[in-house]
Order: sequence, then structure tokens, then C-alpha cells
Amino acid sequence: MRALRISWYGAIACLLTHCGGSGSSAPAGATPAQMSAVAVLLSSNDNDQLSQMIFTMTGLTLTNRSGHTVSVSTTPVSAEVIHLNGAVEPILIANVPQDTYVAANVTLSFAEFFCMSLNANQLGVGEWPNFQSPTTTVTLPQPITIARAQSSLVLTLQASQSVTTATCGPTGVLNGPYSITPVFSLTAATSSAESSSGAIGKASNLVGNVTSIDAAAGSFQLTALDGPAWTVTTSASTAYQGIGGSSALASGMPVDVDASIQADGSLLVTRVSVPDVSTSNLTSWLGPLMGVFGPNVQFLMGPLAARGTLLSEFSPGWGGLGFGSAAFQVSGQFTNLQSLPFPTSFTGNTIVAGQRVLVTTHASTFPYSPGLVPVATMTLMPQTIDGTVTAVSSVGGFAVYSVQLAAYDPFPLLSGLLNQSNLLSNPGTVVVYADASAQALTSQSITIGSVLRFRGLVFNDSGTLRMDCAQILDGASL
Repeated sequence: MRALRISWYGAIACLLTHCGGSGSSAPAGATPAQMSAVAVLLSSNDNDQLSQMIFTMTGLTLTNRSGHTVSVSTTPVSAEVIHLNGAVEPILIANVPQDTYVAANVTLSFAEFFCMSLNANQLGVGEWPNFQSPTTTVTLPQPITIARAQSSLVLTLQASQSVTTATCGPTGVLNGPYSITPVFSLTAATSSAESSSGAIGKASNLVGNVTSIDAAAGSFQLTALDGPAWTVTTSASTAYQGIGGSSALASGMPVDVDASIQADGSLLVTRVSVPDVSTSNLTSWLGPLMGVFGPNVQFLMGPLAARGTLLSEFSPGWGGLGFGSAAFQVSGQFTNLQSLPFPTSFTGNTIVAGQRVLVTTHASTFPYSPGLVPVATMTLMPQTIDGTVTAVSSVGGFAVYSVQLAAYDPFPLLSGLLNQSNLLSNPGTVVVYADASAQALTSQSITIGSVLRFRGLVFNDSGTLRMDCAQILDGASL
């Protein structure tokens, strides 16, 4: 096992993950009569304590009632899962015999997590790796029957149950023993899976770079910032934002995509947003803002995923990013911003540590301190919070929930950094607004005391955090 690496620094390191694939084999001693194309979607369930978690899966098997096993995947698949808290992304498609399966196993070759802590108002970010190759038994809430030509499964990492460490949190020094024992659940992407994992036949905010375009087929290849790659197909109803249409797409462009997951695991794009049309020396980051400091228009960033020109140079402690000339924008997934009962401002005067953003730059090198990498675009992206409902009300067609965050949540934790601008009056509370379009995927009614996850856009309204909510899910234990 590699030694624990802890960095106390001003700029957070970027990480790369690797693409994967899939394979399949028939159960030993049996010849299946029919096969199904099975799409495996990845999701996670997290309580906001971890800032990042990456793993490489080298095997996924299913076991039927007779004890025969089927290999769903043997090709390594790597992904980052904290940004999938309450969301999904496809990671592989495999041919699987039609049968009823009662058990599953996942084999990992690598796993690591990152968390933050404050010590004397200094931010620490710990990297906790595990290079063992554990085989993890997967929980199946109920048997999975594959009886159609195409099926989908949702593999959910129970992130907050998968790690043990005493030092991730609002205060303290990042050291001491830890363990990584990944806990997964596997469900069929049916109505029963929808309420527990958010798998509703749609994948929102798939962020990556266009790698190739097939204009004749109306499709393009998209490589996600965290590793997976997909072929996505457009249609006459695909909405384009930032460009005039499919003819304006170019290889290398960063895109933010919403797609409908088809029965065979393919992706039919419903929305394509291009935050930055220039591909020259492009570097893209996706992650939470770690600190906002003025008047030097500088912020620190801990990306969940990144890709581009600057990555070969980026290391812990290196340059800040300047947003003085950046174009600020908000994810085009949300169409109700004008009807919200608060101003949805996202500018250099309202950005705040803890918000999740997509950043692009065209700098060819990191300048040495005090130089700043100039940000070209900064887009506010959806994120998931986990907390306790402390009040319930309504206003103007919106249900309103006051949500108390745990002390280790990025918003209250990062507010403790000194000398920040755009300070929050109450960083431990988010006021959530949910209209009729918000999907309530909870197993019980929402009341005071409910622990829930809310996914949406978080704005800073004059020091108060407010969320335009798209999805409400059962919470993770705090």
C-alpha cells in the first residue's frame, strides 16, 4: 500500500482517470438460450464527507439461482463517483444470458478517496489510497431478472459506508489509520430502482470533450472528464446551447450533455451545451470551488475531473486561477430560473467556496506565483447536498425546505478559510426550492427531521445559499 499523502496548499491537484470497457461469458456448464444487451450505469450515495473517490473495477460477475456465474465485465473501468451522488453515467455494455440472478461480485484493482479538513484555518486535502485488489460482495435488494432483449442495471457505490477514517472532517490533522472497503448495491433500472438510485432512464450533465464526429450518422464520440467514453446520437429534437446546431460541433470541444438512456444502453442526446467554442490549448476542470479570494480575483479548486493542456504541469501547490475576464454562465439544464423567488446571480461577486463549477482556460502554461491562469468560462453546475430538513414551507408554486448541513460539508467547512471574499451569513444552511418539475424519489414523505439528498444549482443570494432543485432522494447517514 502506498503511504498516505497529505498536502496543505493553496491550489488543489487535478487527477486523471482511465477509460474502460466490458466483456461477457456464459455460465459454466450451461448454454443460454438467449442473450440480452445489458447496460451498467454507475451511481453513488454520499453524505458529503468525501470530496472525491476514484476506483478501477476489473471485474463484475452475476450469480444465478443454480450457482452459475456470468462475467459481465473483465476489462478495467475507472470512474470518479462523488460527482455521481444521486446521478448516473453509463460505464459499460455487455451481453448477459437471460436469467434470474441472486448475487453479484465486484473486483477492484485500485481505490482512493480524498477529504478535506481545517487546521488553524489552513485547508488540508488528504489522499487516501489503497492498492489492494479486493473482491467485494454486492448487495442485491431483490433478485434481478434479465428477460428482455435489452436491460439496464444500476451499480451504486455507498460511498460514506465504504471508507473508515477518524480525521476527515471540519477540524484536525489528516493522519491516522484508515480503510477502504467499497460497498456496492446493484438494482435493475426499473421503477423500484428509480426511487433508490435516481436511475430514471436519463443521464444529465455528462461532461467531457468531443473526440470524433460522424455527421452522416448524426452521432459523436464523447470522452468524459472522469474517464468513461460514449457514442451519443442526436436527433431533430436535440437542443443546442452555445452553438447553432450539430454542424458547429468540432473535435476537442467541451460539452455538457443530457441524454436519454435507451434500452440497449445507447445515449440519445436531448441537450448539448458548449460552454466554450475554442479548442486551442483547452483545459477543462469540473469540481467544487475551494476558496474565493479578493481583490486578487483568485480561487482554489479541487477538481473532480480534468482534461487538457495544463495537466502535465499541474501539481499540489501550483498556481491559482483568475476569473477577472471570465464569462460566467449557468447550466442550461434548468429552464425555470426566471420563476424562482430569488435572484439567480452567478458572477465574480457571488461565487462562493463549495459551489460546483465547470471551468475552461486556454493558457498554455501555469505562470509562477503571483501569476494567475486566466479563466475563459466558468459555468455553475448541478451538485448534490445531504442534510436534515429543519423547516418546510411554500412560496409561489415552490415547496421550500431549509436544510441543515453537516459540519464536514464543503460549504460550512470551506467558510473557515481566512481572507475570503463573498462570505456567507449562514454557510451551514441551504434553502431548497422545488417546483412541480422536481423529481421526488424519496421512500417516505418529507417532514422536519428527514435526512435527504437534494440535487440542483446552488446560488449565493447575498450571503444565503439557495438551491433550484431538480431531484430529491433519500439521504445518506450523516
